[in-house]
Amino acid sequence: MLTLTDANGCIATSLTQEILEGTGTGVLEMSNDVVFKIYPNPNTGQFIVELNNLKNDEYLIEIRNIIGQLVFTENISKLNGNFYKKVDLTTKENGVYFISLTNDEGKTTKKLIVY
Repeated sequence: MLTLTDANGCIATSLTQEILEGTGTGVLEMSNDVVFKIYPNPNTGQFIVELNNLKNDEYLIEIRNIIGQLVFTENISKLNGNFYKKVDLTTKENGVYFISLTNDEGKTTKKLIVY
């Protein structure tokens, strides 16, 4: 149990819970050696997605806006080595986007800023 007292003497109590490593839920981070780069970031809507060390797997690239709407998607199938993709979001609004790379091992997400 956690008890906090503020400067006015008000007390708040909260139950605490120990979280054991490996028992939580959530998104699994990719554990393989794939290198996932986005550059330049920030950018004006045009940027490169670079993937290195791909291992003959199925990959999915998704870009979502700040409210979660899908604005770009591409499947990459059975590719070994490196992948480069020039992406153009100049027809989309400026703002914060999230770009995700997913495969059977998990998901990696990076923040992308378009100004």
